[in-house]
Amino acid sequence: MKLPLRIATITLMGIFVGATSAYADTLFSVQYFAAPTGVGDFHNGGVPTDGVTGSNYVTGTLGIDGLPVFVGAGFNNDGGQTLAPGASYLNANNEILYWTPNKNGIVSAGTGTIDFTTNPTVSMFVAAPLNTAPGTNSVYEETAILTGTFTTGPGLTPVQFTVGADDEAFVYLDGNLIETLAGIHGLSPGPSALTNVSAGTHTVQIFYADQDVTNAQLSFSETVGTSVVISAPTPEPGTFALMGTGLLAAAGAIRRRLAR
Repeated sequence: MKLPLRIATITLMGIFVGATSAYADTLFSVQYFAAPTGVGDFHNGGVPTDGVTGSNYVTGTLGIDGLPVFVGAGFNNDGGQTLAPGASYLNANNEILYWTPNKNGIVSAGTGTIDFTTNPTVSMFVAAPLNTAPGTNSVYEETAILTGTFTTGPGLTPVQFTVGADDEAFVYLDGNLIETLAGIHGLSPGPSALTNVSAGTHTVQIFYADQDVTNAQLSFSETVGTSVVISAPTPEPGTFALMGTGLLAAAGAIRRRLAR
């Protein structure tokens, strides 16, 4: 049975609109990576936990490549658990490379979204396509970069977030560090410093790394008193153009098929 071309075209446009109208109170886009266990900082399990240690692991701003910058010497100041000895996970600018494919076996593991709106704590194991079940001798550890944006009105708006991680999380607001959770430890939520932001669009980034396979969690919530809506960044205009081109091509294919 042949379907009217108009119906097929409307269906395609409906898919396009639905794909670009997702909305949530706290929604992050995510880039996932997988790091092999037993290499550098990434362990197969059973490494003693030691709580959240130190606030001086990374500098106050992101590096030239958009990655957290390690402060400096002292790679073994956390029992060898934080930052690989010999700086094997650092580049020439002292940026940490947990989120860089092809470095010490790290690979890209896909993209997605994480919604903290109804549940402020998520398991990061389920997001890792290359990971085995939690608590086993996994081949890979999860690392991820979460990105969200929010817009504020005229004047100064106070914002403060509470982030917890098992294990590491470095949290940045507009490229400036607002919270550090370093080392191997259980989920330990703590509020960031209260920050007043000016009117405009702002970006929150969380650089997450699970370093011991026994658990992997991340939590995010707004501290009482803030009311910003965080959403996953929308694709650049060029991306929409490519999507539109693809949809037109698909519509053409359907038209040719229906004409047969």
